[in-house]
Amino acid sequence: MPQKPKSNPRSKYGSRRKAMRKRVLAYYDTCYLCGKPVDKTIKTPDPLSPEVDEIVPVSRGGSPTDWNNVRLTHRQCNQLKKAHTAAWAQARIYEKEHGLDTGVAPEACCDAYNQKNRHSNW
Repeated sequence: MPQKPKSNPRSKYGSRRKAMRKRVLAYYDTCYLCGKPVDKTIKTPDPLSPEVDEIVPVSRGGSPTDWNNVRLTHRQCNQLKKAHTAAWAQARIYEKEHGLDTGVAPEACCDAYNQKNRHSNW
């Protein structure tokens, strides 16, 4: 017997999530990932349109209605983050903005560096 598709946890909270989005849009003015101002008049699907991101993604148990778990982002910053950590996304944004985009995940670079330069006491 075919399994029922899983419901989207974001739609589960409907009106509470919409209310949280309004609060976030009213409270914050800058993208917490890139640090640049967010123009709240820009409409989706523009890459610079405002979105509300869950710091701990819903897919990893985060709540889309917990004030401590939501922040304002640009659409493009939020799409880059996906289910990664904010630190990972911030590193990728920094790399892109400064021409350092190697196409390699930052943690892979750190791991390679740490292996190559491992101190004898480590």
